[in-house]
Amino acid sequence: MSITSKDIKRIIKEELKRVLMEDYSILRDMTPGDAVAYMERELNGKTWVFWDLESIGFGGQITQYGAIAYKIDNLTGEIPQQPLSTFEANVSLNKETIKKHIWEQDVLSRAEEVYHNEEEAYLMGDDVSDEFGLVLSHNKAKEAGRPYTVQDMIDYTHYEPTENDHDQRTALVLFLDWIKGLGDNVLSVGHNIKTFDRKKIILEGENFDVDTRDFQQLDIFDTVNFQRQLFKRLAQHQMEQGNQKMMRFFDEKEKTIKGEVKKVMAFNGKLQRMMDVYGPGEGYVQLHTAIDDTRQLIAAFFNMYREVREMVQDPSIGQMTTGIQAKRAQKELERKDITDPLEISQALSNFRRD
Repeated sequence: MSITSKDIKRIIKEELKRVLMEDYSILRDMTPGDAVAYMERELNGKTWVFWDLESIGFGGQITQYGAIAYKIDNLTGEIPQQPLSTFEANVSLNKETIKKHIWEQDVLSRAEEVYHNEEEAYLMGDDVSDEFGLVLSHNKAKEAGRPYTVQDMIDYTHYEPTENDHDQRTALVLFLDWIKGLGDNVLSVGHNIKTFDRKKIILEGENFDVDTRDFQQLDIFDTVNFQRQLFKRLAQHQMEQGNQKMMRFFDEKEKTIKGEVKKVMAFNGKLQRMMDVYGPGEGYVQLHTAIDDTRQLIAAFFNMYREVREMVQDPSIGQMTTGIQAKRAQKELERKDITDPLEISQALSNFRRD
């Protein structure tokens, strides 16, 4: 039996609904006031698990797990102090990582020679060796201030072997069992977990034949989404009013618009910037260890949320319709009869957890 376009549309709608029901950080197309009310209605009373992973780059192995669980009964309360439970695990480097590390260090010890021998071929567009590719990529990453090699990632994440290190499979199983032990009504919370950390866990499960279905079904709240879909709008509005604090979330960058280079203010939603403004302050440098990043996110998020809640008490801010896209919202609601942005916002708030 062939699949029709109607079948495809139905599948897409079902997948969209599933994602919306799992992801509480989808706050688009709502006014700030409705978004805050929605969060407090839906997220109070849950067990929040803040967590983070460190790894050897995007494609490399996981090296650290860090997670802290709290029962959050009132989002408007103080920053939680007493966790229900904490999980921390160091993962031993696997054979592939060690092999890659040794090779990279050997090549980079001969970097000048490797580059000199193949520079002409590279400039002529000819094929070059993997060794030359490593040297070139490492140099570019170094200029941009990004970690690239295994050693770079070890240094970047302050990774150190311990006597209690686990192999990859054991660490994964321990983490999943720890989450399962927290019971029902668990909310998975982290910074960029939707596009990175969560996918790493699922991939790790596939690689080591570990069942991650319960983990995949956890409701999530990604603080990156919270920033991009709610906080950014408020910060931009306040920055335009001259708020110096909110200006710290925007960096001046050059962007080519219709062939002309212009300076624009780009929003910076990285954890380090959250920490600078709402965490320990600019003097504290992000350690990039899983457990410390988790602790810093907890403090920064709750401080940020408290200010967001204060801002939306002002009706001119709480009922802002900036960013509400009627057509997108109508498609999600499967309704074309609602056109007023305020009505759309209220309808979405109800629909996403109806």
